[in-house]
Amino acid sequence: MIIIFEIRHFNNSDSIKTAFISIQIAGYHDLGYHDLLKPDVSVKMSATCKHDYFVRLTMGDNPVTVLPGIGRGNQKALRSEGYHKACQVFGMFLILDMSETKFKKWLVNVCGADTKSQTACYDGLKEWYNRNFNKSFV
Repeated sequence: MIIIFEIRHFNNSDSIKTAFISIQIAGYHDLGYHDLLKPDVSVKMSATCKHDYFVRLTMGDNPVTVLPGIGRGNQKALRSEGYHKACQVFGMFLILDMSETKFKKWLVNVCGADTKSQTACYDGLKEWYNRNFNKSFV
């Protein structure tokens, strides 16, 4: 069963951003209790919506496309280098000492991410880390 949610974001200038997120419902026997709703991250959503969605996720077994700034093009390059899951990219983020410069350079070398994608991915991982480990960057 797939449920599609329409999410609308209003800001002070009365402009509206809309995103559609489809969620596949799985049975208890397939997934852990906290993973009953699996996102279909192939659905295009705005960068802000994707960031907000990602930082509230459990890392779990999610594909790299849940990461802000990582789309299908970058996903193919990451997969060819052996990075299939978001947790693997997060692991590199930690290995590189959570350094913005080192992480962005690594992302360019691995998948050719542009500046906007590098920043979105780094900012998403940094906020996810801060929310889940309750530490701030120096």
